[in-house]
Amino acid sequence: MLFLTDIETTKQWADIASEHCVVIDNSGAFLEDENVPLVQVDVNEQHLGAFSQANKIAIPSSETAQLALSVGQLHQEVGLVRINVSSYQSVSIAGKEGVTTLAGETARLLNAKEVKTDIFAQQTAFNVFPQIGEFDEEGISFGELRLVNEIRRLLNDPSIIVSSTQVVVPMFYGCAQSVNLQTHYPVDMDEVAQYLHHSEGIKLAKSVCDYTNIISDVINHPEVQVGRLRKDLCDASGVNMWVCADNYHFGVATTAIKVAEKLISTYL
Repeated sequence: MLFLTDIETTKQWADIASEHCVVIDNSGAFLEDENVPLVQVDVNEQHLGAFSQANKIAIPSSETAQLALSVGQLHQEVGLVRINVSSYQSVSIAGKEGVTTLAGETARLLNAKEVKTDIFAQQTAFNVFPQIGEFDEEGISFGELRLVNEIRRLLNDPSIIVSSTQVVVPMFYGCAQSVNLQTHYPVDMDEVAQYLHHSEGIKLAKSVCDYTNIISDVINHPEVQVGRLRKDLCDASGVNMWVCADNYHFGVATTAIKVAEKLISTYL
Protein backbone atom coordinates (compact mmCIF):
# COMPACT_ATOMS: atom_id res chain seq x y z
CA MET A 1 0.00 0.00 0.00
CA LEU A 2 1.28 3.46 -0.93
CA PHE A 3 1.03 6.20 1.71
CA LEU A 4 1.50 9.53 -0.07
CA THR A 5 -0.03 11.65 2.65
CA ASP A 6 0.77 13.68 5.76
CA ILE A 7 2.52 12.43 8.89
CA GLU A 8 -0.63 12.40 11.04
CA THR A 9 -2.53 10.18 8.58
CA THR A 10 0.43 7.84 8.23
CA LYS A 11 0.82 7.47 12.00
CA GLN A 12 -2.89 6.75 12.31
CA TRP A 13 -3.11 4.04 9.66
CA ALA A 14 0.34 2.69 8.75
CA ASP A 15 0.60 0.20 11.64
CA ILE A 16 -2.85 -1.16 10.85
CA ALA A 17 -2.10 -1.46 7.14
CA SER A 18 1.28 -3.10 7.74
CA GLU A 19 -0.46 -6.03 9.41
CA HIS A 20 -1.96 -6.94 6.04
CA CYS A 21 0.45 -5.61 3.39
CA VAL A 22 3.75 -3.80 2.84
CA VAL A 23 3.47 -0.06 3.45
CA ILE A 24 5.51 2.31 1.26
CA ASP A 25 5.44 5.73 2.88
CA ASN A 26 6.60 9.21 1.85
CA SER A 27 5.36 11.33 4.75
CA GLY A 28 8.60 11.38 6.73
CA ALA A 29 6.85 9.74 9.69
CA PHE A 30 9.61 7.11 9.99
CA LEU A 31 12.51 9.53 9.64
CA GLU A 32 14.34 8.21 12.72
CA ASP A 33 12.93 4.68 12.86
CA GLU A 34 15.82 2.30 12.13
CA ASN A 35 13.35 -0.59 11.74
CA VAL A 36 11.91 1.06 8.62
CA PRO A 37 14.45 1.15 5.77
CA LEU A 38 14.71 4.34 3.73
CA VAL A 39 15.11 3.24 0.12
CA GLN A 40 15.75 4.88 -3.23
CA VAL A 41 16.25 2.77 -6.33
CA ASP A 42 19.66 3.37 -7.99
CA VAL A 43 21.07 4.67 -4.68
CA ASN A 44 20.60 2.07 -1.92
CA GLU A 45 18.09 -0.47 -3.17
CA GLN A 46 20.14 -3.23 -1.50
CA HIS A 47 18.49 -2.19 1.79
CA LEU A 48 15.04 -3.04 0.46
CA GLY A 49 15.12 -6.50 2.01
CA ALA A 50 15.00 -4.99 5.50
CA PHE A 51 11.31 -4.16 4.97
CA SER A 52 10.39 -7.38 6.76
CA GLN A 53 11.34 -5.92 10.16
CA ALA A 54 8.22 -3.76 10.26
CA ASN A 55 6.55 -4.51 6.90
CA LYS A 56 7.18 -0.85 6.04
CA ILE A 57 9.44 1.03 3.62
CA ALA A 58 10.12 4.78 3.71
CA ILE A 59 10.97 6.73 0.57
CA PRO A 60 12.69 10.13 0.52
CA SER A 61 11.30 13.53 -0.36
CA SER A 62 11.68 14.67 -3.97
CA GLU A 63 14.43 17.12 -2.93
CA THR A 64 16.43 14.41 -1.19
CA ALA A 65 15.89 11.97 -4.05
CA GLN A 66 17.38 14.20 -6.74
CA LEU A 67 20.28 15.20 -4.50
CA ALA A 68 21.10 11.59 -3.57
CA LEU A 69 21.08 10.50 -7.19
CA SER A 70 23.43 13.38 -8.10
CA VAL A 71 26.04 12.81 -5.38
CA GLY A 72 25.70 9.09 -4.67
CA GLN A 73 28.33 7.82 -7.11
CA LEU A 74 30.81 10.54 -6.14
CA HIS A 75 30.41 9.65 -2.48
CA GLN A 76 30.89 5.97 -3.24
CA GLU A 77 34.07 6.56 -5.23
CA VAL A 78 35.69 9.48 -3.40
CA GLY A 79 33.75 10.16 -0.21
CA LEU A 80 32.00 13.35 0.85
CA VAL A 81 32.89 15.34 3.94
CA ARG A 82 30.22 18.01 3.59
CA ILE A 83 27.11 18.83 1.54
CA ASN A 84 25.68 22.36 1.40
CA VAL A 85 22.44 22.54 -0.55
CA SER A 86 19.87 25.24 -1.20
CA SER A 87 16.68 23.84 -2.72
CA TYR A 88 14.36 26.06 -4.77
CA GLN A 89 11.08 24.18 -4.76
CA SER A 90 7.99 24.90 -6.83
CA VAL A 91 4.52 25.18 -5.32
CA SER A 92 3.66 21.68 -6.57
CA ILE A 93 5.32 20.43 -3.39
CA ALA A 94 1.83 20.98 -1.95
CA GLY A 95 0.20 19.10 -4.82
CA LYS A 96 -2.78 20.38 -6.79
CA GLU A 97 -3.66 22.83 -4.01
CA GLY A 98 -0.24 24.44 -4.32
CA VAL A 99 -0.57 24.90 -8.07
CA THR A 100 -4.10 26.28 -7.71
CA THR A 101 -2.91 28.66 -4.99
CA LEU A 102 -0.16 30.17 -7.15
CA ALA A 103 -2.48 30.55 -10.15
CA GLY A 104 -5.18 32.16 -8.03
CA GLU A 105 -2.84 34.54 -6.23
CA THR A 106 -1.22 35.60 -9.51
CA ALA A 107 -4.59 36.37 -11.08
CA ARG A 108 -5.77 38.34 -8.05
CA LEU A 109 -2.59 40.42 -7.79
CA LEU A 110 -2.63 41.22 -11.51
CA ASN A 111 -6.16 42.51 -11.00
CA ALA A 112 -5.13 44.64 -8.01
CA LYS A 113 -6.88 42.39 -5.49
CA GLU A 114 -5.59 41.22 -2.12
CA VAL A 115 -4.59 37.63 -1.47
CA LYS A 116 -4.94 35.51 1.65
CA THR A 117 -2.36 32.87 2.54
CA ASP A 118 -3.64 29.40 3.36
CA ILE A 119 -1.62 26.46 2.04
CA PHE A 120 1.76 28.17 2.42
CA ALA A 121 3.33 30.31 5.14
CA GLN A 122 3.43 33.34 2.83
CA GLN A 123 2.09 34.64 -0.46
CA THR A 124 3.53 32.51 -3.31
CA ALA A 125 2.93 34.78 -6.31
CA PHE A 126 5.81 37.19 -7.07
CA ASN A 127 7.50 36.07 -3.86
CA VAL A 128 10.31 33.85 -2.55
CA PHE A 129 10.38 32.56 1.03
CA PRO A 130 12.63 30.05 2.83
CA GLN A 131 10.17 27.71 4.54
CA ILE A 132 8.99 24.20 3.68
CA GLY A 133 7.28 22.67 6.70
CA GLU A 134 7.02 23.94 10.24
CA PHE A 135 10.00 25.47 12.05
CA ASP A 136 11.37 23.85 15.18
CA GLU A 137 12.60 25.85 18.20
CA GLU A 138 15.98 26.32 16.52
CA GLY A 139 14.46 27.76 13.35
CA ILE A 140 15.04 24.66 11.21
CA SER A 141 12.10 23.67 9.02
CA PHE A 142 10.88 20.09 8.86
CA GLY A 143 11.78 19.90 5.18
CA GLU A 144 15.37 20.90 5.93
CA LEU A 145 15.69 18.47 8.83
CA ARG A 146 14.20 15.71 6.70
CA LEU A 147 16.70 16.23 3.87
CA VAL A 148 19.64 16.19 6.31
CA ASN A 149 18.57 12.91 7.91
CA GLU A 150 17.51 11.25 4.67
CA ILE A 151 20.68 11.99 2.69
CA ARG A 152 22.83 10.55 5.48
CA ARG A 153 20.73 7.38 5.58
CA LEU A 154 20.62 6.97 1.80
CA LEU A 155 24.40 7.38 1.50
CA ASN A 156 24.87 5.18 4.60
CA ASP A 157 27.20 7.71 6.21
CA PRO A 158 26.03 9.52 9.38
CA SER A 159 29.35 11.40 9.53
CA ILE A 160 28.59 13.60 6.49
CA ILE A 161 28.05 17.24 7.48
CA VAL A 162 24.87 18.41 5.74
CA SER A 163 23.53 21.96 5.61
CA SER A 164 20.15 22.56 3.97
CA THR A 165 18.08 25.63 3.14
CA GLN A 166 14.74 25.13 1.41
CA VAL A 167 13.00 27.89 -0.48
CA VAL A 168 9.57 28.14 -2.13
CA VAL A 169 9.68 29.95 -5.48
CA PRO A 170 6.77 31.06 -7.72
CA MET A 171 7.02 28.14 -10.17
CA PHE A 172 4.28 25.59 -10.80
CA TYR A 173 6.53 22.52 -11.20
CA GLY A 174 10.16 21.51 -10.71
CA CYS A 175 12.90 21.75 -8.11
CA ALA A 176 16.35 23.30 -8.56
CA GLN A 177 19.26 22.90 -6.16
CA SER A 178 22.49 24.81 -5.75
CA VAL A 179 24.88 22.19 -4.36
CA ASN A 180 28.34 22.64 -2.85
CA LEU A 181 30.30 19.51 -1.96
CA GLN A 182 33.54 18.94 -0.08
CA THR A 183 35.31 15.69 -0.95
CA HIS A 184 37.95 13.91 1.13
CA TYR A 185 40.64 15.03 -1.31
CA PRO A 186 40.79 17.23 -4.43
CA VAL A 187 39.17 15.63 -7.46
CA ASP A 188 39.54 16.63 -11.10
CA MET A 189 36.31 17.89 -12.67
CA ASP A 190 36.63 15.44 -15.56
CA GLU A 191 36.64 12.64 -13.00
CA VAL A 192 33.54 14.04 -11.31
CA ALA A 193 31.86 14.29 -14.71
CA GLN A 194 32.61 10.62 -15.36
CA TYR A 195 30.98 9.63 -12.09
CA LEU A 196 27.88 11.58 -13.10
CA HIS A 197 27.87 10.02 -16.57
CA HIS A 198 27.87 6.58 -14.95
CA SER A 199 25.05 7.42 -12.54
CA GLU A 200 21.64 5.99 -13.45
CA GLY A 201 18.99 8.60 -14.18
CA ILE A 202 21.43 11.52 -14.47
CA LYS A 203 21.80 13.77 -17.52
CA LEU A 204 24.91 15.97 -17.39
CA ALA A 205 25.19 19.21 -19.38
CA LYS A 206 27.75 19.03 -22.19
CA SER A 207 29.64 22.18 -21.18
CA VAL A 208 30.74 23.53 -17.80
CA CYS A 209 29.01 26.77 -18.79
CA ASP A 210 25.69 25.06 -19.50
CA TYR A 211 22.93 24.82 -16.94
CA THR A 212 19.53 23.20 -17.01
CA ASN A 213 16.42 25.33 -17.17
CA ILE A 214 13.40 24.03 -15.29
CA ILE A 215 10.85 25.23 -17.83
CA SER A 216 12.48 24.10 -21.09
CA ASP A 217 14.79 21.25 -20.02
CA VAL A 218 13.28 19.55 -16.98
CA ILE A 219 9.48 19.66 -17.02
CA ASN A 220 7.96 16.40 -18.34
CA HIS A 221 11.33 14.62 -18.24
CA PRO A 222 12.04 11.71 -15.84
CA GLU A 223 15.78 12.19 -15.34
CA VAL A 224 17.69 14.44 -12.94
CA GLN A 225 19.72 17.02 -14.84
CA VAL A 226 23.03 18.48 -13.67
CA GLY A 227 24.79 21.57 -15.01
CA ARG A 228 27.36 24.23 -14.08
CA LEU A 229 29.71 21.57 -12.74
CA ARG A 230 32.76 23.48 -11.53
CA LYS A 231 35.48 23.77 -8.90
CA ASP A 232 34.92 25.73 -5.72
CA LEU A 233 37.33 28.68 -5.85
CA CYS A 234 37.56 28.76 -2.05
CA ASP A 235 38.29 25.07 -1.44
CA ALA A 236 40.60 22.75 -3.39
CA SER A 237 38.33 19.84 -2.41
CA GLY A 238 35.14 21.72 -3.25
CA VAL A 239 32.71 20.97 -6.09
CA ASN A 240 29.75 23.09 -7.18
CA MET A 241 26.82 21.95 -9.29
CA TRP A 242 23.29 22.95 -10.29
CA VAL A 243 20.76 20.11 -10.03
CA CYS A 244 17.22 20.19 -11.46
CA ALA A 245 14.34 17.75 -11.72
CA ASP A 246 10.62 17.65 -12.41
CA ASN A 247 9.29 16.79 -8.95
CA TYR A 248 6.24 15.13 -10.56
CA HIS A 249 7.91 12.97 -13.22
CA PHE A 250 10.99 12.13 -11.17
CA GLY A 251 9.71 12.76 -7.66
CA VAL A 252 7.67 10.99 -5.05
CA ALA A 253 5.21 9.03 -7.18
CA THR A 254 7.91 7.69 -9.50
CA THR A 255 10.12 6.74 -6.55
CA ALA A 256 7.24 4.89 -4.89
CA ILE A 257 6.43 2.94 -8.06
CA LYS A 258 10.09 2.00 -8.64
CA VAL A 259 10.42 0.76 -5.06
CA ALA A 260 7.18 -1.22 -5.37
CA GLU A 261 8.31 -2.81 -8.65
CA LYS A 262 11.69 -3.75 -7.20
CA LEU A 263 10.03 -5.13 -4.06
CA ILE A 264 7.64 -7.30 -6.07
CA SER A 265 10.25 -8.57 -8.52
CA THR A 266 12.88 -9.38 -5.89
CA TYR A 267 11.25 -10.07 -2.53
CA LEU A 268 7.54 -10.92 -2.91
